[in-house]
Amino acid sequence: MDSISLINRHWPDSSLLGDDVFDFLAHLEGPTLIHISGRDRARCRVLVTLLHGNEPSGLKALHKILQQNLAPAVNIKVIIASVQAASRRPFFTHRMLPGDKDLNRCFGVGPVSKQGLSKQEQLAATIAETIAACRPEAVIDLHNTSGDGPGFTVSVKGDAKHKQMASYFSDQFIQTDIQLGSLMEQDFDCPVITVEAGGG
Repeated sequence: MDSISLINRHWPDSSLLGDDVFDFLAHLEGPTLIHISGRDRARCRVLVTLLHGNEPSGLKALHKILQQNLAPAVNIKVIIASVQAASRRPFFTHRMLPGDKDLNRCFGVGPVSKQGLSKQEQLAATIAETIAACRPEAVIDLHNTSGDGPGFTVSVKGDAKHKQMASYFSDQFIQTDIQLGSLMEQDFDCPVITVEAGGG
């Protein structure tokens, strides 16, 4: 099986956004990496969203930010993962496609070239290798909570850097030692947090 790659898009790209988040989703042909140049091009941060196709808050926020055409302080690499699952009608209701593994339980299985990986495991390996190649100073993974509660931030590390980064997104910080095969468990030599936007 060929390894799964990300579709590269460079911002600004007038063909990408459309009028609303549904147009934006329709213009994505698969797992996508958007390159956004910052004022300081020697530094990089990574934003990951839509690891689960039924958690669209990150994509909605990204669409609104891109519409403003702001210049970020540093380079931003945005990974939009489960495009096919999110695109399955009704939109944003499928965590993953039927028969697929949960993508955010497939990290840390092995490198892209390793034989015997499932499609989702290959995608997770590609995402992890892409992030590592960027040598980011921070990785933020945006999700939605499954309930109606307020947003919170989760990390496997609870040091000052992680807590400071989390404070930009929520008042609630949770440190966990649960091992699920999630993105936030991976070591990219920088703070990695999962932001759970409030449900409801």
